[in-house]
Amino acid sequence: MPDGLSVSWCGMPLDRLAVKFWHPYWDANIIGDTFYLLSIQIPQEMRGRGEGARLYVAIEQVARDAGCREIRQTPSGWTGTGETRMSYLLRRGWERDGNEVFKSLRKPVFCHQELARESP
Repeated sequence: MPDGLSVSWCGMPLDRLAVKFWHPYWDANIIGDTFYLLSIQIPQEMRGRGEGARLYVAIEQVARDAGCREIRQTPSGWTGTGETRMSYLLRRGWERDGNEVFKSLRKPVFCHQELARESP
């Protein structure tokens, strides 16, 4: 492994594997400053009620807290409303990169002096 590269795993411990079928869950790898979302699951009876949107917001915060600059995912499947997960994520501001999507977690930095110079 190259110097300075950190690799982590986040998700559910194996002893709770059976629980994942009744509760929303996700798991991910963190490699360097990239958060790779490996899977996300919302039980069928909880779909279409905003649980997925809330889970993605929480995942983004975990990635930010871990110091990641972006989240990447290879989406598959459909949402509770029948929309493809790819379409769902693109609609929520993710960007497409081949069969993956990514979301930059960098916040734009504005310099008031630069804005003042550009104003007439």
